[in-house]
Amino acid sequence: MNNDEPTTSGNNNEEPQKKRKGIRHTDKYQRNVIRNSRVKGAKYHNWRGKEVEAKCMGPECKCPMKCFTVVSEQQRQEIFARFYNMDTKTEQDIYLQGQIAIKEVARRRKRKENAKDRLRAYEHYITINQVRKKVCEAAFLSIHAVGRERLKRIKRLLISGEVPKDKRGTNAKANVVGPEIREIISNHIKSFPVKGSHYSGKEYRYLDARLNVKIMYQLFKVKYPKSDVKYSYYLKFFHENFQLHFGRPQVDTCNVCEELNVKIKSPKLGEPAKRAAVAEKVVHCRRSKKFYTALQNSAVQCKERNDLVALSLDYMQNMQLPEIPVQDLFYLTQLSVSVFCIYNLGTKKAMFYLYHEGVAAKSPNEICSLLMDYIQNYIGPEVKELHLFSDNCPGQNKNHCVTRMSLALTDTGRFNKIQHFFPIRGHSFLPCDRAFGLVKRNLKKFDRIYDLHKYTEIIAMASAQHAFTIKEIQTEDIKNFKDWWQNYYKSTSVSTETQSFSRNARVHFTISKFHHFVYTSETPGTIQANEYINGFAWHTFNLAHPKKKHECVKFPAELAYSERLPILESKIEHLKTLLRWVEEPYKPFFEDIIANSTTKTRKVTSKQQ
Repeated sequence: MNNDEPTTSGNNNEEPQKKRKGIRHTDKYQRNVIRNSRVKGAKYHNWRGKEVEAKCMGPECKCPMKCFTVVSEQQRQEIFARFYNMDTKTEQDIYLQGQIAIKEVARRRKRKENAKDRLRAYEHYITINQVRKKVCEAAFLSIHAVGRERLKRIKRLLISGEVPKDKRGTNAKANVVGPEIREIISNHIKSFPVKGSHYSGKEYRYLDARLNVKIMYQLFKVKYPKSDVKYSYYLKFFHENFQLHFGRPQVDTCNVCEELNVKIKSPKLGEPAKRAAVAEKVVHCRRSKKFYTALQNSAVQCKERNDLVALSLDYMQNMQLPEIPVQDLFYLTQLSVSVFCIYNLGTKKAMFYLYHEGVAAKSPNEICSLLMDYIQNYIGPEVKELHLFSDNCPGQNKNHCVTRMSLALTDTGRFNKIQHFFPIRGHSFLPCDRAFGLVKRNLKKFDRIYDLHKYTEIIAMASAQHAFTIKEIQTEDIKNFKDWWQNYYKSTSVSTETQSFSRNARVHFTISKFHHFVYTSETPGTIQANEYINGFAWHTFNLAHPKKKHECVKFPAELAYSERLPILESKIEHLKTLLRWVEEPYKPFFEDIIANSTTKTRKVTSKQQ
C-alpha cells in the first residue's frame, strides 16, 4: 500500500546559548565584526590580527578662522558621538555629503602654462543646535575623525549628483559559483521524475528510491564532465533549494494516533487533558484491533467450514517497464505495471492480476471485474458465505460499485451472506502485504525486465510453496460496473432506524463513514452498516431500485473501455528513448504500445471513446 525548518527562539538569559544546528550567527562573523567596528569607531583586530585603536578626534586646525575656538569641546564631542552612533557607513557618508557645499572659485593665482586650474571650491559645515557653522576642511576632518581620501570620494559623488553607497564586499569572489552553473544544477535536479504520496497530509514529492544525492552528483559529472562543481556544493544546493524525498512510504500513518500523541507529549496541556487523550487513544487502538481480530477469526473459520471463504484485496505498489541498469533511466518515466492481489485466508494462496497502464486503470471497474473473475473461477458453488478485507481507498475498494456488486451477489443467490471489513486508516496491514514483501525481495535479484511475462515468472518464483498464481489481464476483461449498478440500485438512502428522526438526526448511507458492511440474501436490496467493526449501532439501508426486482439483477456484460487506454504523450517519448536499450526479442511489445493513441493529460472515463 502506498501511502518536513529549524526555528529560532529568543532567550534573554545571561549565559550565552549554545549554537543550534542550522542557525547562523552572522553578527559574529569576523568580516561583520570588522565592518561594524569601523562604522562605530570602536577598537578591533584586523584580518592580520593587528589591533586597531578606537577612533578619536584629530588635532586642532591652524586656519585663520580658528574653528576649534568657535566650536567648543562639548559641541565637538556631541558631533563626534552623533556621527559614530549611525548604523551604517552609507548613512555616515550621506551625512558628510550633506555638510559640504560646492561654490565657484573666487580668485585664481597666476600659474605655470601647463598648470591645471581648480574647477570648483568646497565649503564645509557642522550643525550645532540646527544652526550650520562654517569650518575649514582640516577641522571638518578632525572633528569627524575621517580620512582625506574618504572625503575626496564623497566630493566626487557630490559633483556627479550621486548618493554615497557602501560597496565593500560586493565584488565577485573567485570561488563563488556563478548563476549559470547554479541554473545547470537546478535544471539537472529538476530533470529527475518525481512522484507524490496520496496518504500524506502535505504534498510531499519523492524521487526514485534507487537514487540518492551521491548518485545524482555522479550522473551530473557524467553529463557535465567539464564542470568543476564539488559534491559538497551540489549537496548544499539540493538541500537549500529543493524539498524532495527519496522513495515513497509504503504504509500510511494514523492521523488520530499522531494527533493524540502530540497532545499527550505537549507541555502546554494540563494533566486532565493528557489523561483524556490517553483514554481516547486506548479506545481508538481497541477499535483498530477489531479489524485484525475479525481477520484472524475468519481465517480460523475457513479451516473449519467448507461453505466460507475469506479474501484480502489490495494493490501492490506499481512496478515499471523496462527495468534496465542504465543511468539515463533516472531521467525517464517508464511504463507503469499494476498488480492486484486477492489473498485467500483459508488456503493461504494468492492470485495476482497483472496489467500495464495501457490495458486498464485502477478504478472500481477493475476491482469489481477482477473480484468477479476470482469468484467465478476459484470459489466453488458450495461456498455460501464470503468475507472481504480491504483498505479504505475510495477510488478502488470502498465505493458504490463494490457495495452494489456485493449486494447483487446476495440478491442473485450466489452467496447467502457477505461481510466486508475495512480497517481504521493507518491500521491497515493486510495479508496481501506479506505476499508483496516476498515479491519485492525476489525482484531485487533481477536487474533486467523487459515485459509482463518476466514479471509473471518472478512473482510465481517468489513463493517457495508455489502459492502464487498469476493472470495477465486484457482490456476486454474489464467490465463497466460504474454505469451498471445505477440500473438496479439507488445511490443513497436513510437508515430504517432513523427514518422517524428529525432531518438533521437521520443517518444517510455515507460509505466513507462505515467500516463494516453486511449483505444477506434474506433481505435483498438492503445493506447493514456499522461505524465500527462488530459495533452496537447498526444501520439498515434499503438501496433497491423501486422499479426493479432483485430477481432481475444481471451483472454487466458491457466493456468498460472500447479500446486500449491512452498513455501520456511525454511517457511515449520516454519509451521511444528507452527502446534503444531493449533487447530485440522484446522490442515488438513496446513498439505496439508506442503505436497506441497518446494524450497530454491523463483522464480515463468509465467508457473510453
